[in-house]
Amino acid sequence: MKVAAEKLDLDGFVLLARIGEGPGATTYSAIDRRDGQKVIVRQATGGTAADALLRERAVLSKVRHPNIVRLIDSGERDGLGYSVLAREEGVSLNRLPAAWRAAMGQRTLIELLDPLLEALEAVHGAGFLHGDLSPGNILLRPDGRPLLLDFDSAEPLTAAPAESGPAAATPGFAAPERGTGGPQGPWTDVYALAAVAYWLIVGRAPQDDGAEDASLARVAAGDKRYSPEFLGAIDVALSDTPEARPASAADWREALASAAGAERPDAPSLTQLAAAIQDEDDIDLPPADDLPPTVLLPRQALIGDVRQRVGGSAPSPGTAPRRRVMGGLPAALVLVFLAGAAGAAGWWGWTWYSEATKKEWLVDPAGGGDALSVGDAVARAPAGATIRIRPGTYAESLTLRRPIHLVAAAEDGAEVVISPVSGSCLVVDAPSGSVRGLAFNGGDGASPCLEIASGTMEVVGNRLGPWSGTALLIRDGAAPVIRDNIFADIEGAAIVVAGQGGGFIEANQIERTTKSAVKVVAGADPTVRGNRIHQAGQAGLLIDQGALGLYSENEVTESAASAIEVRGGAVPKVSANRIEGAAQAGLFIHEGARGEYRDNVIQGSKLSGVVIAGGAAPLVSNNEIAGGEQ
Repeated sequence: MKVAAEKLDLDGFVLLARIGEGPGATTYSAIDRRDGQKVIVRQATGGTAADALLRERAVLSKVRHPNIVRLIDSGERDGLGYSVLAREEGVSLNRLPAAWRAAMGQRTLIELLDPLLEALEAVHGAGFLHGDLSPGNILLRPDGRPLLLDFDSAEPLTAAPAESGPAAATPGFAAPERGTGGPQGPWTDVYALAAVAYWLIVGRAPQDDGAEDASLARVAAGDKRYSPEFLGAIDVALSDTPEARPASAADWREALASAAGAERPDAPSLTQLAAAIQDEDDIDLPPADDLPPTVLLPRQALIGDVRQRVGGSAPSPGTAPRRRVMGGLPAALVLVFLAGAAGAAGWWGWTWYSEATKKEWLVDPAGGGDALSVGDAVARAPAGATIRIRPGTYAESLTLRRPIHLVAAAEDGAEVVISPVSGSCLVVDAPSGSVRGLAFNGGDGASPCLEIASGTMEVVGNRLGPWSGTALLIRDGAAPVIRDNIFADIEGAAIVVAGQGGGFIEANQIERTTKSAVKVVAGADPTVRGNRIHQAGQAGLLIDQGALGLYSENEVTESAASAIEVRGGAVPKVSANRIEGAAQAGLFIHEGARGEYRDNVIQGSKLSGVVIAGGAAPLVSNNEIAGGEQ
């Protein structure tokens, strides 16, 4: 859902789309106008959200850690606070594929827990409790690094339970004292992270109703992926009473490292498994009953239940708690599940793993590679894979929905040509990736040859054209890098940037277009720099419909209209461009356009070097104009 026009800009942050709506806060994807960085903006709309944003801001303003979401800025608009957070790509743990969990092992879990415990040390050292650790609040980034999110439930470690009010937490992952009002401290977050580890191993959150012993030492007995000592260290962290748990994140890190000393069967690294995560259609969501949302837990609500669990007395320090798996799942059935998971890891799981983590693919129509067609490789390769393509003409229309790198495997100057019979050559709807050294042409021209709908895709060193329509469309907030490409013989515009698109369009060669070489519209804000534009059928650069952006050091020659035309209320910065032989004006600024125009060199225009008309109000200074006919 797009943001209303009147809310487009929030103190220098351009809001692109509404991506979340809570009871008292709205979350937007946005771009920092200062540097083009992608960010997340969370703005309070009323209710208790203002308090939650203040809690999150209090923690993140004091804590800087590579495994904790980063606060960029904060402020207030119309009496309501907002926070600006760094945008990170990835998938939360509660959306991991079932096959991922089946293939993981002790090595994987240690690589996940260790950096998260380091992050918790930083939070606790700053004097705060996270308060709501759960799979939904941990992001796994594409390179395998975990990120701790959502500090809305954070509390000062010095606050007494009566001072902090009802606790917000995720049922099944909250330590007992979150609901009973007992003493809270680093051990409270340790319990919650241990509950996340339990969930990853068993597939369900631990439930402390005391009906039967569901400790990992019992439930996962015989699972050769984990040593008994390692499972026991998790069980101790899940003790009902705080005194029985490790007192700090550092203590539990040390206990886990010591317990993991025994050799286990080899398991994929966290980086390898993270790279194997497929696009959203392949992710199975856990049932809602297994992963409930964060709720307020009234203080004292669980006191009776705790007494029933522990029989009126606390367990001895260091002993494992007695628990039962959610929903009364029998221990024998859990063992069957674990045996199946282990079998998957050792048999089907490793077959899946070998392909789903394969990072280098070769496309060879002759049968000497991993796939016969580019589309087949794209469908099978995991996120982050590089697909090398042998020379030939591929009559395919491709779509990338996850990060993939397409690279020409050049031989003796022969080209890799993507030439669809109809439709686009390539549609990109992925957070990142790259396309290098390919040629694109053909098609019916009804669709753009390349269409980039999201992300920061790199399109470098390719050749586009002939094409009977728009060669490249950037839209919907995408911010790609378009560099060192050749656009030639385009029966339309070579590059169109629309719908708040941005990114960098640099050092490209664009020649012989029937329309404008580069057209920027609809609030787009790219950097267009160092391009050579020759014989555009209309304006070399057309900036329209409120577009912004920086346009510098471009060479625009022999355009069939004005070299650079700015209209429709656009507000660009146009500087240090070299303009020669325009059939109309060198710079044509009209229809209420504004912006800055400095240090441009304009030679040989058929009309005036600079024309200002139609209510335009630009700042024009230090331009060199020579050899014009007017």
